[in-house]
Amino acid sequence: DASSQRAELLLATAGVTMHQGRLRACVRWAEQALAQAVSARNRRAEAHAYYLLDLAHTDLGNDDADRYRGRSLAIFEELGDLAGMARTLGNLSVDARYEGRWNDALELAGRCTEAQQRLGDVTGLAMSQYNAADVLQDQGRLEEAEDMLRDARRAWRAAGFPLGIGAATGALGRIALRSGRDADAIGLIDEAIEMFAALGADHWVAELRAHRVEADLFAGRWEAVLDAVPYEHSGRTSGQDGALRSKLLRFRAVAAAATGRADPVATLERSISLAVDAGADYEEALARLELAELCDGDRAQREHEHAAATFRRLGVERPDRLIPPAPYRRATSA
Repeated sequence: DASSQRAELLLATAGVTMHQGRLRACVRWAEQALAQAVSARNRRAEAHAYYLLDLAHTDLGNDDADRYRGRSLAIFEELGDLAGMARTLGNLSVDARYEGRWNDALELAGRCTEAQQRLGDVTGLAMSQYNAADVLQDQGRLEEAEDMLRDARRAWRAAGFPLGIGAATGALGRIALRSGRDADAIGLIDEAIEMFAALGADHWVAELRAHRVEADLFAGRWEAVLDAVPYEHSGRTSGQDGALRSKLLRFRAVAAAATGRADPVATLERSISLAVDAGADYEEALARLELAELCDGDRAQREHEHAAATFRRLGVERPDRLIPPAPYRRATSA
């Protein structure tokens, strides 16, 4: 009927504004589409509207996302819409990842993988594998993550999807780094940086350049790290989010401690503050683990216990695989 047709047109407009990055406009159009879909009892359009509202509000950082999250999945399941289920499960997995619910993220990614397999969607399956591997590698489960990423990169190469190829290549570089294969890591990360630079994907380039600094850190090239992350700039670089800035300051603190430079403890405290403000529990725990190495007595124990509690909640099995070797490090781990 007319309401159903209006709902579909409004959804199309909302989808276009979402892809344009006009998130507030997307919310306005999707809310109108939702009202029309409910009036027309068009359950598929209703689910699509919930899906877009969840995405837009999440990207805007609005608490309103909680009102819509998961509602589309229930309807897609009711309708037996595998494509809708796969899309929604994938987004819910990513949400759980960034909200610090890593075990939920893996469970949702697994369900997404099952839906993609039933659909026969090879590129979609690669995305769900990438999302799962992203969690697994930060849990220290490097071998599982590496297998998934190789499969995902193979699929994206066959499909000619450069963003996916670059993402998987960069992630494989991080795994090589944490596995002690420094030369492989640097080659893979540099390759991914070149790919994203050619695509104009600045956020990815910034993230990968941080991992390139991390490669120098793991290789013990302390001066290169200090040159790449000057303290007076690293906490306020334009265009980088708090978690990334926290990471860079942690790298600087490790290099400073390894070379006897001034006050790595203060640098780590700044790193922790940035991570807390960003809600980046994982980065906070890594910085606290480093801080425990540099403090003594009760302070060291508190920092270590705080980090260990976070790692347990996130399902991190091998924190020792996630931090670089350093001359000051004690024979302890979280």
